[in-house]
Amino acid sequence: MNIVTSPLSGRLTATRGPRLPLLFAGATTAGGALLAVGAAFTTDALLFTAYVLIGMGVGMANTPVTNAAMSGMPKEQAGVAAAIVPTSRQFGQALGVAVLGAVLTTGLHGGGTGYTQAVRPGYWIVTACGVAILALAVATTRRRPQRVEVRASRWHARAIRPQARSCRSSLEAQEDTMTLHRLGKDPESPNNGSPTVYLDDESGNYILQGWRVTDAERLAQMAIPDHETVIEFPKRMMRFFPEVNGGDGDDV
Repeated sequence: MNIVTSPLSGRLTATRGPRLPLLFAGATTAGGALLAVGAAFTTDALLFTAYVLIGMGVGMANTPVTNAAMSGMPKEQAGVAAAIVPTSRQFGQALGVAVLGAVLTTGLHGGGTGYTQAVRPGYWIVTACGVAILALAVATTRRRPQRVEVRASRWHARAIRPQARSCRSSLEAQEDTMTLHRLGKDPESPNNGSPTVYLDDESGNYILQGWRVTDAERLAQMAIPDHETVIEFPKRMMRFFPEVNGGDGDDV
């Protein structure tokens, strides 16, 4: 039954979270064991049905248990979680065979009962395991975990949107600067803060880089709109304008 139910369990875990497949696993395991405790040994059909239900429960439990173990660990410890899950599964299988085998042996040789009576305590243990799966599923899983994932995806989208806008603005700014042609740079300015003359090839206008004027007395003598700024530009830089020197200025 693992071949049939494991893929179904994986799809349910991916779309609905681990809660639903764990509840189904606990219910079918407990139901199959209860059927075996009751009248399953009277007919082959009932015994087959009980074993099918138990097998379905085991198959449905594997995927959500693995998912819970992996998602509950930090990303840097994902390998540890991946190793713990199969190790725990193998340990549980070995422990289950040992416990149920000991219970059956005790019933057969200690009480002097037949097989159908000696095996019943073992099925009660399986029933208790199914009930434990139900209880743990209710206590430790969310009802609709996919909403959390959706909110996380939306948060991630909102978080990267400003970065995307910033990258787009940088690209646009880079495209804009590609239309500028530097005509000259002042070699006499200190601290490498040289005033510079650019020609915008697209608009045909000059763009000047100079020292920002912060002197309140001089600024008060000018009517400066909010969208404009005032710079101080060295007179010696006039030689870089083509209209002044006939286009023979050197790019320094």
